[in-house]
Amino acid sequence: MTASHLIRTRAPIDPQTVAAVVHHVGAELYREWDRYGRVHGAVQPNNIAVSFTHGHVAGARLMGYVDPERVETVVRPAGTDPVLVHVTTVLEKRYPAPELLTGCGETHLSDQYSLACTAVELLTGRPAVAGPSVTDIVSNIMRGNVASLGAVPPHLRLVIARALAVDPTHRYPSAAAFAQALQEALE
Repeated sequence: MTASHLIRTRAPIDPQTVAAVVHHVGAELYREWDRYGRVHGAVQPNNIAVSFTHGHVAGARLMGYVDPERVETVVRPAGTDPVLVHVTTVLEKRYPAPELLTGCGETHLSDQYSLACTAVELLTGRPAVAGPSVTDIVSNIMRGNVASLGAVPPHLRLVIARALAVDPTHRYPSAAAFAQALQEALE
């Protein structure tokens, strides 16, 4: 199932499950960046496929990496959730990092920001960044205003806050490092 389906049917998701999803996706983002210098660009709940075995996360894969030669390719999973394979503008991204809104370009740290937004949505069942209009959403992203994490333990909030830093240099060095910090905060 996609993380979107998981949110719709089971949210809020327990922190251990969220940490497992972030671990799998963070490792994949790190591999793609480290080996190929490639970013995903559209990390969001409907682009994450999650599998379970005996009630525990067995794996989570990021869908939507595309060959730059075939950007018109669109993949849809079985079921109702469309998969966004390639987005052409910042406003098509569900969780664009602040640096994208200022035209600074996309890096692996932008994907980390989007993964952290997805973690917030999994933990709370609500979009990480919301507003009545696109202008309000953009303003909230630029100010670092995200959904309330009131029910989330304080030690997890600190980890997530760092991954959501408006300044990308204040985030973890990689999505894998974010995932590791989240897991350590649970222990």
